[in-house]
Amino acid sequence: MKSTLFKSGLALLAVFSSLSALASQPSMPMEHEYRGYFFESQNVQIKVDLQRRDKYSPVERIVFSAECGRNPARCTSDSFQARMMDDFVAALKYRKFYKYVFRPFDPCEQPGSGCTPMGVEPSEEVSEAGNVDIQRRGSGYRPEPQPTHPGIFQTLWTSMAQAAGTTVVSGAADYLKQQSAERNGKNKSYFIPTYRKGSQKIPSLVCKIVSDGCDTQTDITIRDLNNGKLAVSVPVGDGSGHGDNREYWEREQSVREWLGDIEYKCIPAYTNTGGGLVLQMVCSYMK
Repeated sequence: MKSTLFKSGLALLAVFSSLSALASQPSMPMEHEYRGYFFESQNVQIKVDLQRRDKYSPVERIVFSAECGRNPARCTSDSFQARMMDDFVAALKYRKFYKYVFRPFDPCEQPGSGCTPMGVEPSEEVSEAGNVDIQRRGSGYRPEPQPTHPGIFQTLWTSMAQAAGTTVVSGAADYLKQQSAERNGKNKSYFIPTYRKGSQKIPSLVCKIVSDGCDTQTDITIRDLNNGKLAVSVPVGDGSGHGDNREYWEREQSVREWLGDIEYKCIPAYTNTGGGLVLQMVCSYMK
């Protein structure tokens, strides 16, 4: 009995030690910035969000986003969008996606850091100044890109190539753009440029990817309220009262999911302005 109690005590001690070690680890800087999957296009990092009803359903919507500054003209130009879609399909075909992982590093090891690397005894002057703890504890975490290609990307590439009838990058990209442009296309693709305000990412507009570029969705409005909040308005119908509103609902869902992905919590309300149903949201930045 004593042996059993002793072993149980050791096991509990090990668990508490592990929890204590985890709690003492430095927090990872701006983790939300690095969640998701990325690829490169024209020296710009593009984040891609594949949206579906559940993990067993096919991809229905693709949302691309990138930091483009307050003037997103370059990112939304027809030439940029055409190349971006080619690069996206190439990333699918040749497995060029990456994600970020956080790895430990010691900033004190960098030249000119002004602090002493861990494991190195500080000088007498530093010790006498009483800054030993500050000078020696430089260990932290930093994000580093790591190649990745989850199954959902492989499944999307296989189904897209089969539907397009080609494995040529440009041909498959043209098919994807055509599907996005068609009212009843299998996949809708959107691009949302952002700019930075401190740690906050603020979307400037939403455009739908079509065969010849990027069609700005002028009926979607996004307003910065200057207090960490956004006012977002998205019509969910064409105002006819009897038209096919599936595309509008899908577009609304794309915007809502994407805002949640970049750490906004939104309070939705539907209003009827007389011209159709409109989703009105106030979204608060959570970081």
